[in-house]
Amino acid sequence: MFVDETITYLEMKSPDELVAGKQPPSHVEIKRQYVDSLNRVRKTYEGIGKPLYWLARPEWPESEWRDLLGKENLYSLLIYVEGNIAGMIELKAEGEGSTELSVFGLLPIYIGKGYGGYALTLAIEKAWDIEQPDGSSTRRVWVNTSTMDHRHAITNYKARGFVPYKTEDKQREIPDDPQITDIDN
Repeated sequence: MFVDETITYLEMKSPDELVAGKQPPSHVEIKRQYVDSLNRVRKTYEGIGKPLYWLARPEWPESEWRDLLGKENLYSLLIYVEGNIAGMIELKAEGEGSTELSVFGLLPIYIGKGYGGYALTLAIEKAWDIEQPDGSSTRRVWVNTSTMDHRHAITNYKARGFVPYKTEDKQREIPDDPQITDIDN
């Protein structure tokens, strides 16, 4: 089945542009993950991504996950709420001062409970602290989101201070899955 999809690219050019999310109802922290946490990262990614049609990585062999988690310029972080895994962040230091927030999401049981804005704040703060592969500091943080992502994703990004700079419209092929019915984000 094919669906229409709009991808919106957003950026933040100064840490001063960050508008912090409100304090969550419980303690939230982020922890960097490495190759030895491959199974936790993979399961978290799949738990977040399946309802959103994140289709590529679930097919990856373990070696590809190991390669990803072993990259020096990639920061894979899990979001914890009171010690329980609640979501995932992935940051890529691209060089020349640019860091991509390439993955951000909460597991479905944590969505709509007051954690997303604060967790995104932590992700953005970490993005600004990353040293680039060329030794420079971060001067730009960017992210893209899609109409296939959670319906509040773009609102959360804008509320944190990200500004759209480009959109793309395309058709995307997704599998027919009777368990997933909410694709009108």
